[in-house]
This record gives sequence, C-alpha cells and structure tokens, in this order.
Amino acid sequence: AFTGHRQAILAGEALPVPDGGPGAAPARRRPARAAAYSVDLTVSGVLGYWACPRQFELGHLLGPVGSRGQGPEAPKDRAAADPAALGSAIHEVMASVDWSADPAPQIERFADLQEPAMRDEVLSRSRRFLESPWAERIKSGSEWQSEVPFSVRLDGCRLFGQIDLLFREAGRWVIVDYKTGSAPDKEVYARQVRLYALAIEKCLGEPPAEVALVGIGDGPDFAEKIDSSLLAQVEADLVAAAEGIKAGRFPAISGKLCFHCGYKHLGGCSRKEEQAGQKDRAPGSATVV
Repeated sequence: AFTGHRQAILAGEALPVPDGGPGAAPARRRPARAAAYSVDLTVSGVLGYWACPRQFELGHLLGPVGSRGQGPEAPKDRAAADPAALGSAIHEVMASVDWSADPAPQIERFADLQEPAMRDEVLSRSRRFLESPWAERIKSGSEWQSEVPFSVRLDGCRLFGQIDLLFREAGRWVIVDYKTGSAPDKEVYARQVRLYALAIEKCLGEPPAEVALVGIGDGPDFAEKIDSSLLAQVEADLVAAAEGIKAGRFPAISGKLCFHCGYKHLGGCSRKEEQAGQKDRAPGSATVV
C-alpha cells in the first residue's frame, strides 16, 4: 500500500489527495478479513502516526529524510554539533551503571570509553544527574533493569520498544526514560512513557506505579502516576492507530511540525486535507504543536 505512488513522487508529480478529496480515485473496498492481520509498530512509529499520519506514510514510502550535514569539515565540538550522538553516548553510560553499587566511579569509567570529543560533556551531565532527586530515588530502589526490550500483542497490532530503566520502589515498578537536551513538547514524551506503562502492564500483569522522563544534565523532568483508566485510554488510542494504518487512513495534520517536515517539498498536503486530518485523528492523539 505504501509503494503505489513511489515512482510518481520521485518523478516530482503531484500526489493523489486521500480521503475522497478533489481528484482522488474512488475508494476501494477492503476485504472483510483485512482487520484480522496484525500491524507491527515501534513506539516511535506510533508517536509518528499520532503526530501526522501523512508524514508517517511518506516515511515508510520513501524512507527517513537524511540530515543536511555539516559540510566537508567536521565540527570540532562534536557534542554540540551532534546532539543525537551525545544522547546515545549518555544513554550508553547510564545503561552500564549497576545501581546496587556506587554509580559515581562507574560513570567515570564508562565515560572514559566514549569518544574524546564527547567525554567531558558526557561526564559533566552524568555527574549533575547523580546529584538530582531522581538519582537518589533510583539508588534507593531495587531490582534495577536497564535497556529492557518488550514485544506486546494487542488487538490487531504488536508493539515493540525498549525501556531505559525499570526499578522497584515500595514494591511497585517505576519506569524511567532518559532524555538529553530540551523537550519541544512534553506531551509527546508523555505519550511515549505511557506506551511503556501499557507494555509493562501487559507483560508483567501489573501496572507500574509511575512513569518518568528524566533529564540528564540540562533536560526537563516529567513524572506521572499511572492508573487503570489512563492505560485503557492509551490502549484504545494505540488500537485506533493500528486500525487507521490497516485501513489506509493517512490524512495530514497541520501544525508546527509542517515547518520541519522533510517531505513538504513533495506537496500533496492541501489545506482541505489538513483540516480533514484534524477531524479524523483518534481521541487522545493530539496534534503535536
């Protein structure tokens, strides 16, 4: 379904307008058994569909948009010029920590294994994190599990992902997701850790007590208590996204994401389509603005 318009897009031709807009091809009836197959989704994929189904479709059709690059000369300050690489390095250090022992010397040792251009920044941020209330909570916990992979089957879809840290506190699970840098929209990250909470509830048979986005260094913190009604809404939104993908519903959703969209030069997202996307989106899957 994603490959039907590939040649037209690569040739610079206008994309068909979905959802019955002007010039759209008549909708084809899908067989009744289509709802029986499962859609495999990563957590980032779900977030992408909720943000803009049209961008999600184009990403699968054409692949991810490459970065613009930094020119022929590599920047001297790798940590500042490549936030993604810095974030990966910090995650690697934090995932290596054994929280049953003193984390400070471990962070020193693991930071030394990173690229020299990023070592100082990784070490500085990690040290600041160890002075935070969240670090104290983690150290006071038990049954720490880092980089926890999961695969959860729900109604019509399967969700994959990996949790940065899971630990016990007062007999209940707490989920921690490490973040570096500023968060343009906390609600996006909140939906991410709510999906993690749903996965833990399905895998372990008990909901976590709390989910948290924990900033390493200068990043923001966000924490939320988990209850059954919240998880029920998250599951309903996830299933609705899977059904939308299976049904071929990929409306555009207008917002600030449009400015940064790597596919906007292709066209095909008319204002009428954007407005239709606002009406069609699933409850709880708010536009990212």
